[in-house]
Amino acid sequence: MQCPSCNEEIKDTAKWCGHCGHKIEQVAPQSAPEPTEESTVKKDKAASPIIQEKPPKPKPVPLKDEKTEEVVLEKKEEKVAPKIKEEPKPKGDMPVHKEELPAPKPDIEKKKKKMIPIWLWILIVVFLGIGGAFGFQLFAGKEEITLSWTCKKNITVQEGTALEISYGYWGYLNAYHQENYDAIDFKLYIDGERYYGERQKTPLKLSEVPCGTSRQFNDYWEENSSWIYDVVKIKGLPAGKYQVDVFTYSDFDIVDGTKDDDGSLLHFGPGEIFENNFTLTVR
Repeated sequence: MQCPSCNEEIKDTAKWCGHCGHKIEQVAPQSAPEPTEESTVKKDKAASPIIQEKPPKPKPVPLKDEKTEEVVLEKKEEKVAPKIKEEPKPKGDMPVHKEELPAPKPDIEKKKKKMIPIWLWILIVVFLGIGGAFGFQLFAGKEEITLSWTCKKNITVQEGTALEISYGYWGYLNAYHQENYDAIDFKLYIDGERYYGERQKTPLKLSEVPCGTSRQFNDYWEENSSWIYDVVKIKGLPAGKYQVDVFTYSDFDIVDGTKDDDGSLLHFGPGEIFENNFTLTVR
């Protein structure tokens, strides 16, 4: 028996097609008409080839029963309705034909360990090198040096030590703040080479000046004066002895609030006002 949907061979008693899942409708077998002599003769003639050259003698045709003939004619006139393909039902009582799918291959790429790119290794090495150099400077220590009129003139530091040098220290009464702050320039030279420091934004009070001052000031100056200075940072100097010079300049004529013996205000500048010399030894 063939499936009316996919034309595959199936069992005569099957209710479903095992190939496409089409439902097989079992049709009750119809009783075949009784064979007549005429039909038997026709079948025999169709089955066996004609060998005789002479036409066979006509055989007497038996009388046909009128009832039998009517039944045969009625059956010949019956038309068989065309069968319509039915789509297989995805759900319900239809047996599901499961196909075994191949097992998925493991994702090898996901299991691979992520490799660190070469450029990242290079960056790590560079940062470690910079950090090591910076750390060496930290471990080597930092030496704070003050270059002022009343501080010591001979200074000794260790080789490789970072230096933070404060220098200048010029004082004035607050009433003359702006002209002094803008006009005063401190110049630092180490063995003739100029080093540029940074002006500190917050001036000091008289009592905060390192090593004190070279002149005696009254309490009024303590309450009403400001002292400016510069700071320069140096990574370190090779071993040796260095001449250090600090010059205080003014770009134009200024007064700081101090008075002469006659009570008149003292004027400074333009040009060099003070010079201080020091010796720096690096061991």
